[in-house]
Amino acid sequence: MSGAEPSAAQNHPIPPKEKALEGILGLAFAGSFEAGDKLPGERALCERLGVSRTALRSAIKQLISQGILENRHGSGTYLRRSKPTQVFQESGSFTVIVEATGRVAGSRTLHARESRADDLIAEKMGIAPDSPIYVIERVRLADGVPIAIQTSYIDMRHCPGIADHDFDTESLLHVMKGAYGIRITGGMQRISITRVDEREARLLEVARGTPAFFEQCFNQDENHRTIEYCRSVTLANHFQYANDDTGDGVANEKVQKWLRS
Repeated sequence: MSGAEPSAAQNHPIPPKEKALEGILGLAFAGSFEAGDKLPGERALCERLGVSRTALRSAIKQLISQGILENRHGSGTYLRRSKPTQVFQESGSFTVIVEATGRVAGSRTLHARESRADDLIAEKMGIAPDSPIYVIERVRLADGVPIAIQTSYIDMRHCPGIADHDFDTESLLHVMKGAYGIRITGGMQRISITRVDEREARLLEVARGTPAFFEQCFNQDENHRTIEYCRSVTLANHFQYANDDTGDGVANEKVQKWLRS
């Protein structure tokens, strides 16, 4: 028998668009260019990645739609800053997650009011129907850009006087810890995919039907009491989730960089 057997790569070549896409991401991860940098010109990038202009343009279009690249009219294509990333094994508020990317986190309160738990909320929080709760609905911002709508339901038995706080400027988790001595130590989280409705689109300044994450979570204190039930709709092209399954739950610097890239 003459000649070498064809390799798996030869039998199953990588589609040109995927080769271009992975090549761009690989250059970014390797540090060839960083957030805010302009990508090289088409010709140089095609030669570097070994792909055609058609494949490159298709890959760039997809990365723009995913919020990884951005096209600046008359200037070129740039690598966006890393998306705010919530790593499942880590606890952290929206503010902490956004600021980890070097951005400024903010909030715009839509309403904040005392209420009573209906049957559904009472069941989710494990409290009696008609229990006093505090409801906060906020648009969450990154560098002034709306990226999420978050509604929190808080058990007021543990947070009397919470209505006196301004959650446009104060972090809810900081208020819980500083004013009430409540440390959120764990909880549960469920995420699905949705598309924004008309009201959500208006608040988030996007087109109706834009893809988003729908998240429900329960935040519990060290005594396993459910302090907060939260629902949020977060734009998928501005935020991402990651899982760190490295064994001890402590990712090294390289893993952390990849998780948040």
